[in-house]
Amino acid sequence: MFLTWSLFTVNTILAVFQFLLVGAIGAILAIYSRFGGEHANSIRWTRQGGYPEMLNSLYNSWKNVPKSIKGAMVLTVFASLVASLADKGAVYFVTLAERQINASFIMVNTSQFVPVSAGVRRLSGWSTNIPYGADIVEAMVKMINDTKNIPETVSDRVYTPQTSEYEIGCNQTAVIALETNTTQHPQFILRSDGCMVLIFVVSAGGQPLFANATITNRSNDRWSIAMPFIPHQFLPGIAPIAILLLNNSTIIAAMIGGVLSVSPQDGITSPPQTVTSIGVSPTGETLVLSVSNMPFSTSTVQRFRNVSIAIFDDYNDLFQAMEASVNNATFRWSTDLFTELRIVNSTIEALVCYSSGLPGLMCTYTIISAILIKQQDLNPIIAEARQGRPLSMEIDPVISMTIDHTVAKVNGTRQLISLSTMKNATFAAAHYLASLGQNFYMDWNASQLYIVYDIIDIQRGVEIPFWLMLCIPITMIICLGLWVATECFMDGRYTGSLHKNIAMQLASQMESSAPMVMRSKVDPLEFEKVPIVATVT
Repeated sequence: MFLTWSLFTVNTILAVFQFLLVGAIGAILAIYSRFGGEHANSIRWTRQGGYPEMLNSLYNSWKNVPKSIKGAMVLTVFASLVASLADKGAVYFVTLAERQINASFIMVNTSQFVPVSAGVRRLSGWSTNIPYGADIVEAMVKMINDTKNIPETVSDRVYTPQTSEYEIGCNQTAVIALETNTTQHPQFILRSDGCMVLIFVVSAGGQPLFANATITNRSNDRWSIAMPFIPHQFLPGIAPIAILLLNNSTIIAAMIGGVLSVSPQDGITSPPQTVTSIGVSPTGETLVLSVSNMPFSTSTVQRFRNVSIAIFDDYNDLFQAMEASVNNATFRWSTDLFTELRIVNSTIEALVCYSSGLPGLMCTYTIISAILIKQQDLNPIIAEARQGRPLSMEIDPVISMTIDHTVAKVNGTRQLISLSTMKNATFAAAHYLASLGQNFYMDWNASQLYIVYDIIDIQRGVEIPFWLMLCIPITMIICLGLWVATECFMDGRYTGSLHKNIAMQLASQMESSAPMVMRSKVDPLEFEKVPIVATVT
């Protein structure tokens, strides 16, 4: 049974329960002392002296009293222990509990966007770190649930972003790699058929010479691109960028952080990172983009294989093709940016390495997952909040959520990065955003983010078994009734202490009512100068 009680309330009730139990034991002993014979009052009085006195009396009298008296003494000790420990035993069955009430929903809108660099914006407050291999969806839910991102939150209320079923419009995307001006350089259109267009470009430390690029179609889903650069004076680096288009209009984009280094070292240059974006077209289609980036570098070109094997758990065909390219001295002399791509449906895996002006390589393994959701109606709550304004269209690169994956070290050795694990995380992030659908709407023009939450209030209390809830009050009523009855209807000589009995004998002499405080001596034992035990001669 759930009750909205605090632990203080429970402990108070159990303290009263124990108090009444102890009183009831005294009441039972009072009845026993009235009808139990000459030893009965002695048993009752020794109980008032505590457990040491009861046990010593039992030990010292064991050979001198009848079995019935010994049994009564043992039972008194046991009953007193039970009464003193009953509340502790009852607490064992009481547990702290919560229950969910007032299930409903709420729409929250907040001002958003923090400029990152020219042409790039980021939702504010939507980045986190998770241990490598942890549940990325759980991390995303926590970000959206974070009360720092929800104005005027109510304590003890759980906010869960509202999700819904969705239907994928298609699982095929056209792909443009490295160059956006396909009119001048159409060879960079790797795949032209698809319901959306995914552009994958790489910002590197130089000016690309697109006309001198070499593009090789190795199979239905594999491409290799080699391209020379005119180096710049600033620090070399690479920054993959993914852009998703629908009907030749930019809807969403994700920019991955650059990899910069003056002197590349062997190993990863920063933790793996997943970046997500979501957007709604003016016609109601929802586009989702999830990109994971794993940057690393090598001190020399020849170290590429060893470093890659030390970082990743799968030296797949992209690595093998890259190894052959970067170790071809003639080919490397005329090339600065090497790119190996695999394109399957709406997923891209890309291994990119840059070498211009470097003794080694700066590389990144990038996984991209894109989803197009069929046309949906905007959540009516959000539509009402926006006063029916038409859906906006975003034209700048936007970072919606950023999740860094912290790779742990075991005995000084960094854990291998599983490409399949990162691929699954990329897919999971994309599909979770897709499930949010238009319950998670970014109004780019107004810089407002609208989120519909399912809300549940948490009521805290205790869970108490029904039998215990029944037994405790019944026991308390019986104990109280028994105690009150003995105090009201029995002679005080059977309910009071030995001190009270003595006071009752001396009350007339002292012209007072018993019990009262009296002067006493221990040796010889006397009260108000009246000897209690006659001197034995």
